[in-house]
Amino acid sequence: MFARPKGLCAAALAAAVVQGCGEPATQPPGQGPRELGVELTLERGQQVVLTGRDALLPVILPEAGGTRSYTFAIQYTPPGSRQAMPVGVQLNRLVDDLGASNLISGARADGTPDLVPAGGSAAGGGGQRHLTGQELFDEWHGSGEARFRAAEAGALRGLRGLDPSTAGSTARAETLAPGQILTLATPVSLEGDLQVCSNEGLIQVEVMAVGEHFAFAQDLASAVKLSDQYFAELLGQVESEVVSVSEAYFGEPRDLDGNGVVVGVVTPEVNRLGAAGFFASSDFISAEECLTSNEGEILWLVSPDPFGVHGTPVSRATVETRMIGIVAHELQHLVHASRRMLDQGGSPTSLDDPWLNEGLSHLAEEVTGFYAAGLRTGDDFGLDDLSTNEGRILFTAYHYGNMKLVYDYLSEPTQVPAFATGPVDRVDFRRARGFGYLFVRWLADTYAPGEGGVVGSPQEEALFRALAAGGGGLHQSWANIEQSLVAVTGHKFTWRELLSQYANAPAVDGIALPNVDLAPGLDISTWNLPLAYHNAVEGGYTQEFRGGFPLQPTVLSGDDIPPPGRTVYAELFPSSVLYLRIENPRQQPRMLVSLLDAAGEPFPDGTEIQISVVRLY
Repeated sequence: MFARPKGLCAAALAAAVVQGCGEPATQPPGQGPRELGVELTLERGQQVVLTGRDALLPVILPEAGGTRSYTFAIQYTPPGSRQAMPVGVQLNRLVDDLGASNLISGARADGTPDLVPAGGSAAGGGGQRHLTGQELFDEWHGSGEARFRAAEAGALRGLRGLDPSTAGSTARAETLAPGQILTLATPVSLEGDLQVCSNEGLIQVEVMAVGEHFAFAQDLASAVKLSDQYFAELLGQVESEVVSVSEAYFGEPRDLDGNGVVVGVVTPEVNRLGAAGFFASSDFISAEECLTSNEGEILWLVSPDPFGVHGTPVSRATVETRMIGIVAHELQHLVHASRRMLDQGGSPTSLDDPWLNEGLSHLAEEVTGFYAAGLRTGDDFGLDDLSTNEGRILFTAYHYGNMKLVYDYLSEPTQVPAFATGPVDRVDFRRARGFGYLFVRWLADTYAPGEGGVVGSPQEEALFRALAAGGGGLHQSWANIEQSLVAVTGHKFTWRELLSQYANAPAVDGIALPNVDLAPGLDISTWNLPLAYHNAVEGGYTQEFRGGFPLQPTVLSGDDIPPPGRTVYAELFPSSVLYLRIENPRQQPRMLVSLLDAAGEPFPDGTEIQISVVRLY
């Protein structure tokens, strides 16, 4: 599917021709062969991936008889690392077979480097920007949830999930009915501190609505109460939209408390934490080991608080509009934990790494939103299908948060700590969530396309069920991706290979190449991302998505190469991407694209860099 040169002088390949270029026909006396680089001959829409030593040698682009344009996606790929590395990219004209004008020189004649800032984006610009209400809500939620995960991980270390065969006999096991008052333990104190397992803070909640699979309860201490009618309508949405999609994509949770339902508790405890919702892994631990356990399936959900009595002000309208997406998101976390901690006897440390666990929950919002709107995955749509008043509500409820995460991620794609294993700076972690969501969407689009399922293919559903469970072996992070992919689809790739395939998809997505069929995986087939952001801006989200599609690769043009070349430097996090557009707009000699380290020198052999190149025109 994706051609990879197997050596410096590889022969013709399916997707590209990589011509050997280390030995000129005549060698200067007394000198051995000089390795100049790897020459690429690509047709429009074709991709080649350079790995190993080939990725560290200069790339030679052929003489252009007309306009040529290439997208370069450069990745630094040491597994598990979070240490960023400076990477320089230099564009030169190639003079002859023995060298280039100031070949691999990062300095002007006066010795100063010729540096061009990398990663110019539509989201850039100076000055601090006022955040909209939507943005404040999402940033607030991301920060609070991250703090909760960190506290929970420390408090629950070493504890294992309950044995489902005995859990149903607890005192909490009962059939729920509207009007019942329940007493629940909470891991959040009145001051908003996290006290997972260390203190039994009790709240009283009233059961508001009960369905076949789900129920809602409301904290008696809520500053503003939601109505019986609202809960009845919300329960109908959850039962008809969220439950069926969640079961198809992630599986069914156990019933620890024997009441037959998952309970969504609307409570200011969530507001005190500074979040929109969370699932507490402590609820799957024995109450004897963890005082804040409720030994049952509970989602903790934000409560309206327009005057900020319990924390940051949150309007009733925001809660009522966003609640359905929050339920879809948090239900994935609950099912995820149920399948790992209860079905497989794992512990809270058996849950997947946050970047992937959150990516799956954001995908849960997406596919539930598709189901509610009658859309299907793989249809390459913008947001025109959500342009009606009802559609705008669906966009806000299910897709806005995801689109904002992807927007933040693609605004600075070199700065994404893809393997965040715990809460980091909240902006970074939001980008990691955006990466996780977009990557798993691309993975399913590429390796599990088709119809016949709830909103996609049965194979897509099976892939996400495998990822939620850890491939049946409690796998995590990239190992989970590798194992689940081969188990469900039969496609066996390493994480680095998958990254190289994915790398150019966001940059190429939505680009029309007449009479060219892109190889599978060279775009995001469910979304036309540039169109989606354009539609969002047209729909009034001018501040949140200013500039439209945020990914704007730095352009290096053959018409603008001052001696001794044009150089771009960027700090590149592992598994993130530096995007460049290399253009030759008119008749030009061959061009040389070279990678440089922080000192302006070629990287030594063994540096874990790979390059994906796609010719656009």
